[in-house]
Amino acid sequence: MPMSAFTYSEEILDSVEVPIFVLDVLPGEIFRFRKLNSSHEKLSGLKNEEVFGKSPHDFLPERTADTITKNYLACLRRNAAYTYEENIDLATGPKWWQTTLSPIRAGNVITGIIGIATDITEFKETQFKQAESNSKIKALNDDLALFTSTAAHDLRGPLRQIRLMVEMIGEGFEDLGDGKKELLEKAGDMTEKALSQIDDMLSYARSLTLDLAPHQTVDVHHICSDLVAILDPLSRKSVTIPACQVTTDKAALQIVLRNLLDNAIKFSNSYVAVTVEELTDSDGEWLVIKVSDDGKGFASKDHPIGSAPHSDPQGAVHGFGLAAVQQLVEVRGGTVWIDDSKVDDGATICFQIPGELVDSAKQSG
Repeated sequence: MPMSAFTYSEEILDSVEVPIFVLDVLPGEIFRFRKLNSSHEKLSGLKNEEVFGKSPHDFLPERTADTITKNYLACLRRNAAYTYEENIDLATGPKWWQTTLSPIRAGNVITGIIGIATDITEFKETQFKQAESNSKIKALNDDLALFTSTAAHDLRGPLRQIRLMVEMIGEGFEDLGDGKKELLEKAGDMTEKALSQIDDMLSYARSLTLDLAPHQTVDVHHICSDLVAILDPLSRKSVTIPACQVTTDKAALQIVLRNLLDNAIKFSNSYVAVTVEELTDSDGEWLVIKVSDDGKGFASKDHPIGSAPHSDPQGAVHGFGLAAVQQLVEVRGGTVWIDDSKVDDGATICFQIPGELVDSAKQSG
């Protein structure tokens, strides 16, 4: 019996050394897996025979199935190719993927979706490390600039006084041919050179500024959904996340949200909530993001922001330190703080970073 065209195409997919999957789209926006090529099986750890004919909810944890189904729906409803980044915990562990979904049509009807996935885990880890390193470097450069400015201020005053005294001594100075006039002139020249070198040092210090990453449009709901799917795959906690897009430093936002959500989910009793607001002041546009949980909160309202949340009265620290998060935010001109009004009812960590809600989010809000 001759092989059908679709079956033949599926065989061809196994020869492509890029992870590819094919979905059938059934009436009612139902998705069933038809094919994982061999490259996908190798990287994801999933087996074609284990997923064939199944929906994501048939073999994946609920939150993971929910988040990838939303991506399939986005492609279906756009009726066009859809490219996005996702962080999914499959059989081989959490990986970052850049996935492109493309509709398969029979006439004007979408009957399937083909997905091409690229493993970008190494790239994302490098990006996160670079963001953290840049924050440390910028903090050190800021310290250097402050030290240099202070030192220059301390040195400039005495040198200017020396220059003035040399000028005063030189006025009406009688040259007796003993070389003292030349010494005065050399003292004046040396003073001028020293002042010039201080100016050069200040210019160099100012040149040590580090350009942070340009702002990108970020889907906050997508980022949080991926994180929650990994941190709470069995949906043991109720997690409320905002449906909005923002423009900000994408890598920094992902790092901060990962840290805060990890801590909140780990120590919450039943729920976690993320909120996003926009603030405008004389310094520009800001995003104010809060991550709340209903856990036991902090040992006291005086708990310093630079230390770990969820310390018990005996002083044992159960969470991660906020120092890294605080540094990431502060080098971008933002702030991190604890909402003291919420301390007796769980914990709320707030951070403010440069950015703004996209127009659609502003309108819906």
